[in-house]
Amino acid sequence: MSGAVSYYAGLTAEGIVARQYRDRGFQIVANRWRGCAGEIDLIVTDGAEYLFVR
Repeated sequence: MSGAVSYYAGLTAEGIVARQYRDRGFQIVANRWRGCAGEIDLIVTDGAEYLFVR
């Protein structure tokens, strides 16, 4: 795949996963969070715990 195709395929996949978490009652705290060590695709919470999806 080309760079652009891979980029948009990744965005689509992340959106599908985010929707699945939302449908299960999780709240999306952040998506595509970037720090000095890299990127976390999704940060979700159920109120008591946080889940980091990479």
